[in-house]
Amino acid sequence: MKNHTYHWKGLNKNNEELSGDLMASSIAAAKVKLYEQGIFVTTIQKEAMAIFKNKISESDLALFIRQLATMQNAGVPLLSSFEIIAKGYSNPLIKTLCQKIKIDLESGATLSEAFSNQPNYFNALLIHLVSIGETSGCLDLILNKIADYQEKIREIRGKIKKALMYPSAILTISLIVTIVLLLYVVPQFETLFKNFGSELPIPTQIVIQFSQLLKHHILLFLILGFSLIFSFIKLKNDSSTFAHKLEEWILKVPLIGAIIQNACLARFSYALSVSLSAGLPLMKALPIVSKATGNFVYQQATLKVQQEILIGQKIGNALQNARVFPELLIQLITTGEESGSLESMLQKSADFYQEAVDNAVDNLSTLIEPVMMAILGILVTGLLVAMYLPIFKLGSVM
Repeated sequence: MKNHTYHWKGLNKNNEELSGDLMASSIAAAKVKLYEQGIFVTTIQKEAMAIFKNKISESDLALFIRQLATMQNAGVPLLSSFEIIAKGYSNPLIKTLCQKIKIDLESGATLSEAFSNQPNYFNALLIHLVSIGETSGCLDLILNKIADYQEKIREIRGKIKKALMYPSAILTISLIVTIVLLLYVVPQFETLFKNFGSELPIPTQIVIQFSQLLKHHILLFLILGFSLIFSFIKLKNDSSTFAHKLEEWILKVPLIGAIIQNACLARFSYALSVSLSAGLPLMKALPIVSKATGNFVYQQATLKVQQEILIGQKIGNALQNARVFPELLIQLITTGEESGSLESMLQKSADFYQEAVDNAVDNLSTLIEPVMMAILGILVTGLLVAMYLPIFKLGSVM
């Protein structure tokens, strides 16, 4: 069952008012989790889906963790750390986040428990690593590793967004230019053609008919377009099956699929390296790392690796049997496992695949730019030629 975010308000054992967000499969499950934390729920509701939702950026969150690590290293008390961090930000969301965490800590919760009450900002991997840091007494070191990890992941995601942003922008501009031509330029030619007294060429007739259709039903087209976008986003958020199929399909898209694959491998390597270096056992790390890969195919493959190791397979053989991990990664991890330097090899693997993402994005940008400009040129030229065909035809007759 797919988990959802629930916003809750309640009272703790000291009758203090608390609020926060919680991931659960249902309202009943959320209430049970809160009851186990000693919280009496007064109100709880499912968070409404928003296409444009205010949130803390990944860069701000990475800096937030880095500042917390620095203060812990300097010996600043945890509660004071959150007060100082809140004063340093103008973003009200970060101030609210610090306040919620501070309230949880004052009520007796550990830092990992306080983070777990904010699922929109802190994932399972981060929470487990913080818990290890608290238990081992090296929270500052763990927080620094987490900040390094988040900065690397943010950099990878930024590259992917860059790869997708340019073609999306060009296609959007092409669509806008086409609509403007159909709504304002084509009708001017249509008025001119009415005086020709002869049958118009087929391309011109098609363009004029489409222009009339768009002009008379533009509101319907807009409603239909926004409805399709909203339905797609809602289906993706509410249907795990659809979301998983979409992630599988993206991996098969030429050029873009290779970038996503390398990004997944970089995230897998980074997450596993950080987990092992923090002291998290491999068998406990793998289920958490599976979620950090960011793609259903690699999530399932990582869980399969865990099952293979459980029955006695070495990690290199388990990766081979999963059939989605490349030979280079398998060889690096096998070498690391045999030499006792698995963390180091995972770090090298992560750096390699991040560099592969960087190079692929740069190459894609270089390749897509002329292709997109050609598409835009063909589209606009095609419309103009269709409009000028009757004039050329008339000129040849005269």
